[in-house]
Amino acid sequence: VKRLAPELIRGKARVVEGDARMLKDIEDDSLDLAITSPPYLNAIDYLRGHKLTLVWLGYVLSSIRSTRSASIGAEKILASSACHMDISRYIAESAKSDFASNHLGWVRRYAADMRAVFGELTRVIKHSGTVVIVVGNSFIRSAVVNNAMLVRDIALESGFLLEHSTIRSIPARRRYLPPPTNGNNMLDTRMRTETVLKLRL
Repeated sequence: VKRLAPELIRGKARVVEGDARMLKDIEDDSLDLAITSPPYLNAIDYLRGHKLTLVWLGYVLSSIRSTRSASIGAEKILASSACHMDISRYIAESAKSDFASNHLGWVRRYAADMRAVFGELTRVIKHSGTVVIVVGNSFIRSAVVNNAMLVRDIALESGFLLEHSTIRSIPARRRYLPPPTNGNNMLDTRMRTETVLKLRL
């Protein structure tokens, strides 16, 4: 509350609600910088985690379900005929993996969503503008989905240049979910690192 005291606020911001796949309120070639961390495929179900809060704020369950099913990272299947890239190279299975065809459909859907995001970023970012994107890899049925490489390749295909890429550890105490434990929980092995991509148009 102290940080939000009027006398401490410098500058101003305009907050616009929308969909990153269709930035209809942002003009062409109008942004110098975009910083984002998109939902990770099959990582955190944000709407499920915040369902009670959203209901308390006045949202109805049918609206929450509709938004959840249409969100980036949703566990929705996209047919191979609707995806124009080979997503198998981003999936590393192990002997313990139980990765099925419907999981491939999830990855294809995620790739299509991120392609739409970068299509809009290409439109709204100024020439020589910058995009910083933070993305983590996903674990589906003991298979690793390299979201970072997938997002990077989609960005390059969309016309961006990779200026810098770095992998950083995520301290357990700073993870949103799962909460830190003594390390014996199976979920503790997930999402240990994230990749930061700096892209220039």
